[in-house]
Parts: sequence; structure tokens; C-alpha cells
Amino acid sequence: MFESCFPQSGLLDDSSHDMMKLLMDNATNAFPLFHVNATYVEEYDMTQRNFSIDVLPTPAATGLEANDINGDNTTPRYTYDMARYVLKILHPAICIFGLMGNVLTLLILTRKRLKMSCDGTERTVHTGFTALAVSDLLFCLALLPYGLLGRNQFAYYSPGFQLVYETYSGAAVNMFILTSTWLTVTMATSRYLAICHPFRARHVIGMTGTKRSILLVFAVCALFNIPRMLMTKIGSLRCIDGSRMYFKMPGYLATNGVAHTTYIWTYFTIGILFPLTALAFCNICLVRALHESAKIRRRYRVPAAHVDSNYRITAILVTIVVMYIVLVSPAEILLFVQDRLSSDRTSAPALVLAVEVTNLLQMINFSCNFVLYFILNVHFRRALRDMFDECYIYENLPRGKHLLLQYNALPIIIAVNQ
Repeated sequence: MFESCFPQSGLLDDSSHDMMKLLMDNATNAFPLFHVNATYVEEYDMTQRNFSIDVLPTPAATGLEANDINGDNTTPRYTYDMARYVLKILHPAICIFGLMGNVLTLLILTRKRLKMSCDGTERTVHTGFTALAVSDLLFCLALLPYGLLGRNQFAYYSPGFQLVYETYSGAAVNMFILTSTWLTVTMATSRYLAICHPFRARHVIGMTGTKRSILLVFAVCALFNIPRMLMTKIGSLRCIDGSRMYFKMPGYLATNGVAHTTYIWTYFTIGILFPLTALAFCNICLVRALHESAKIRRRYRVPAAHVDSNYRITAILVTIVVMYIVLVSPAEILLFVQDRLSSDRTSAPALVLAVEVTNLLQMINFSCNFVLYFILNVHFRRALRDMFDECYIYENLPRGKHLLLQYNALPIIIAVNQ
């Protein structure tokens, strides 16, 4: 079963000559979901250059097993069907849930009443949680079209949104993954210093230092992912009817072996290995601190209601780190392994399903921090309840009071609550 996504034959103009040779040299890397049988003929007189491309979709592009395409039904077909279900159903659903949850988290964490009810330490940590919610929100927003768009095509008649997204979205998604990772590392390290080395950390940890570290994380992660924009690019070829076909093809970083290997290993070290090691170390120390605190509370019979804010914040951070290690690390490690494998091996059924499942786990981590805050943070629950109470009061006020409420909302709501 052949699918022609390109004109079967055509003439290459001078501007397309080098591009076509690059496409032929990197056909497998450029289109890992297709078996490309291509021929490129250059006449001796250099007056005519012909090309022909036949495209046979691989199982990952059709949803079928390789043995099914070859007529052998000995291999189950549900592997790719399961991967396609995860991609088209679960991915968008979790992204939408993450968008709503992170927006709600931002609305709650930025409320003045919540800030007034917290001490200085909690306000500093809540600032970090706010930055993490922003990064997670942007991650869900960047990844949402991934499951909503149609199947990847070989070529397009115009460089529309789908082609641009397929070509450059990986850099944006990886940037927000790296940002969330290093924000988590920053908060865990700050908490470790505050708990285990309080006298040394008191001059370092504060609202000003927290804001500066957040801005630094966003800036460095954005700069670090700029080279990923060079992994792929949009190319075009002129057809015999004068029109142009646009497609995704390898960029400079993908075609330069030394640069590609250097960047992949650097990203693995800075984006995966070092954060994972730092988070594991900080988490072990924080868990020990929580254990010692629990022993002291039991010894002196301190009621659970009197647990201080430091204990709650530490428990939340420990849980966030555990979720990162369990849900995010497998996807990042698998991405690194996938980058090191040949393209025909990356379309293997087991690897395709593993990629979609680990991506799903990663999305769950970035979408469900709202649930974690609700369960472990009493101030968060109270702020959420107050926000819904205010919405209920606003909707049930007489129409004449709505105008006054718009100009001076907080005093009226407080008066009604009191």
C-alpha cells in the first residue's frame, strides 16, 4: 500500500538542488514514520534534474503492525491502537485538565488574602509554586495541539500551523519541561538549605533571592533550548506545475553529527542527570527531616492541628520531587535513548507505545499539582473555598448591588461574610 505525499516526478530548479540532495541523504531521519524509496538523477549536461519519491507508511503512521502490512497477522495489532488511543484521547483530556487546574492554582496563589494568612517562609515557597504553575500551564498549552492535530503528513501545500507546530513545537515543549524541572530543583534545594543548614541559608533564601532565581531559570532554560530549534526546519520544493510543496526536514543540528551528539549529551547532563541526582539527594535529606519532626511531635504529643507551616511545605515539596522522579524522569530518559537509536528502531511497536505512555505520565505530573496542593495545603483549601463563596455571593446579590461590587468587591464581600 503506497501513499504518494509528493509528486511522483518533477523538475528541480537550481534553488532546490542542494535541498533535494540533503533530503535524499537524510530521508530516513527526516521521516521516521515512512519508508522512503527515492531516486535522484542528475544529467551530465546539468540542464535537467529529476527526482521521484515513493512513500510507504510505516506502522507508526498507519496504526498497523509491521507484520500486518506484510500480510502476516501473527503479531497483535493492538499495540499501535493503544498508542493512538493514548495520543488522541488521553493526551488532550489531561492537557485540558492541566490548563484548568493550573489556571485555578494561579488564581488562588496570587490572592492577597492567601498571602496575608501566610508567614514569610510560606510566601516565598508560594512564589515558587506560582512560577511552577506558570511553567506547567505553558507546557500543557504547548502540548495540547499534539493530540488534536491530524496525522503527520509527508508534505503540505502551504506552511500552515500544523507544519510549523510539527517542526518547532519540540523546542517549546522541552523548554517548559526543563523550566519546571529546574524550578523544582531550586525549591527543593532552598528547602534543603532552610531545614538542614538554617544559619547558612538565612542570608541566601528570601523573597528577593527567590524571584531572581525564578527569572534566571526561565532565561537560562529558554537560551538552552534555542539550539533545539535547529533540529528540524521547513523545506520546500517546486513541482512541475509551478506550485510548491512544504515539508519538515533535518536542520543544521540534526545533520551535523558532532554538534548533535554534543548537544544531546549536554542536555542529558544538565536537563536529566544533574537535576535527578540533586532532587534525589535533597529529597532523602528532607524525608529524614520530616521523620525526625514526626518523632518529636509524637514524643511531646503535639496535635496534628498544630503542625507548623514548615512541616506542611516540606511535605508538599517532598511529594512534588517524588512525582517528578516517578512520572517525568522515565520520559526524559526514554527521549535520550530514542535520540541515540536509529530511526527504524524508534518506530518499533514497543518503543512507540512506551513513548506515548511515558509522555502521558509526564503530562499527569504537570497537570495534577493542583490536586496535590488541595490535599496537603490547608491555606490552599481555605482560599479555594473563599473564592467559591465569593462567586456564590456575587451571583446571589441583587442586581443593583452588582455595580457597586465591581468597584469595591472585597469590602462588600467581607461585610456579607461577617
